[in-house]
Amino acid sequence: MISDQSAPSDSQALRGKRLLVVLGSYRSKRHIYERARELGILLVILDGPRHWTESCAGPDDLVERHLSVDLAPFDTFVARSVEAVRGAGLALDGLGTIDGFAGGFASRIANVLGLPFHTVEATDLARDKHRAREAYAAAGLPGPRFARIEGRGDLQSAAEGVGFPAVLKPVTGVGSVQTFLVRDMHELQLRHAEIVARASEVRARASVGLTSDEAWFNLMWSGGASVLLESWVEGPKFDVDLLLDDGRVVYGHATDDLDPCGLRDVRRVAPSGLAPAEERELIDHAAACVLTLGFRRGMFNVEVKRTCEGPRLIEVNGRLGGYSTTDIHHEVWGIDLVEQWLRASLSLPLEVVETVPSCFVAESLLPSPRTGTLMRDGFLDHLAPSPQLLAARQWAFAGDVVAGVETGAPDWLGAVLTRGVTQGVALAELDRLVASIDFPVASGMETT
Repeated sequence: MISDQSAPSDSQALRGKRLLVVLGSYRSKRHIYERARELGILLVILDGPRHWTESCAGPDDLVERHLSVDLAPFDTFVARSVEAVRGAGLALDGLGTIDGFAGGFASRIANVLGLPFHTVEATDLARDKHRAREAYAAAGLPGPRFARIEGRGDLQSAAEGVGFPAVLKPVTGVGSVQTFLVRDMHELQLRHAEIVARASEVRARASVGLTSDEAWFNLMWSGGASVLLESWVEGPKFDVDLLLDDGRVVYGHATDDLDPCGLRDVRRVAPSGLAPAEERELIDHAAACVLTLGFRRGMFNVEVKRTCEGPRLIEVNGRLGGYSTTDIHHEVWGIDLVEQWLRASLSLPLEVVETVPSCFVAESLLPSPRTGTLMRDGFLDHLAPSPQLLAARQWAFAGDVVAGVETGAPDWLGAVLTRGVTQGVALAELDRLVASIDFPVASGMETT
């Protein structure tokens, strides 16, 4: 999609602006903060004690300040966060987040501090997958059959209403964690019992010192063990990244998701292999879903499948896309998504002038080959000499316990991106580089 905006980017408008970031998210997103720092942004990260950004906070470091606020108890986090921000005595120019769990917190904090952000209604709706499905259906947007499950007593009626095969997922989940494909009633009962047991285990633990990079399950199950059953959607999957301004799409493109492991993404490539009209159809559907939730401005990552009956939404992420989304869009279309996210968060005019793609970019998320412990760092260092290498980032580090591909939901050890003049060239180089990696995962330990 070519934007109708033609003014050159003025990144100087960002320099010296101070942005409050609610929940700093995972270490895999460090490159987003690095780019923000290059643009002259002063970042203030609000997260739990010992979040990874705490070790790189200082006047001349990655982030200007780290405000330590215990995430738990969750129902008082907003009030305690506002107190911490006010106590810091910092003049803020805006508020934003790149974390999937932060939307509701961020919108409420913004309301109290008088800073612009998404509405509470939109962020709450986006985080509840069942309520979001109800909203899409009410708006006449086609989608899968679905049913909310609060306990074992709901399984039979949910199965009868949805049918098989189906996808079972947490109502407030992210990243396909605890998300399963179920093919019959027996499998539904087993997976539901597994999810409930895991939720009970997490809720029984002391919630002390939680941070957004280590508290996936605590944040996911903070509202109870509610799950959603959705009928399986057949068709290739795409990630659609959108930039909205005053309710209109000013930028949007789709990337092809390839070769998943279970329901987790593993590889993708851009530009998409779709014809322009086919990509436009996906973008329009994704935008309609985002607008239905009540969002009007900012960056959004939307997962969509293309079926024989047209596009079907998988889910809306009310934030800037993760993984290496920013690298892909910058290399392929010349768009700095970090800059646009910052502009949206700081209420500055959005400036989008995309270029015609001159290359293809392929990415692997490096699923762990086995369950075990990562024994050393630097296992991607040997890839640097490749002239077609765009980026190689390690996301798991020595001592981390990781889930392997045999679980069907592997942990990602990092990301490798390659560029090529054709899709085939980019993918071939990606495969060659990934095949050369010796993943130092020692088996014999289970994930916790």
